[in-house]
Amino acid sequence: MIMKTYITFLTFILCGSISCFSQTRSMSDNSVRDTVAFMRSFETSKAAYVGKKISKVFDQFQQYKVPVRFLEAGGTSPWIDPEGRVYIDRIVISYIASSDMGERNKTSGTDLLYLEVEKPYMSSDEFDLLYFRDPYMSDEARAELMKSQNLFVIKDVTFYHTRDPQ
Repeated sequence: MIMKTYITFLTFILCGSISCFSQTRSMSDNSVRDTVAFMRSFETSKAAYVGKKISKVFDQFQQYKVPVRFLEAGGTSPWIDPEGRVYIDRIVISYIASSDMGERNKTSGTDLLYLEVEKPYMSSDEFDLLYFRDPYMSDEARAELMKSQNLFVIKDVTFYHTRDPQ
């Protein structure tokens, strides 16, 4: 009888220890479980990013272990520039690779983070030379390069969750 009580007591102690360890481990883990909420949080707390260097956004992606699998730039119209030049006025990023966006847009949707950047804008030619010269460079590597160079200041942050109509 005493032995049975002792074994039951040890079992509860062991189970409690395992449970506490797993809860502590999951609370200290910085990975994101809801990527839509993570992406939306940039827009809801845009005041923390506006006027700051673009590396602050990339730091958040790294801190929460969300990869940047899509990086693209948006530009001004060549029709408004006297010399017909295009200037980069926004950076678009996502954790979804461009190759997965079409199929994903039909099911759960695509999440895009638009980072409008401050003037002076970089010319699209200069941007392409800096970030798209190597056609084999991954978007994650481009994001890391952009973070390290830290050339852009954020003017506005907008989150888009798109989904094809069913």
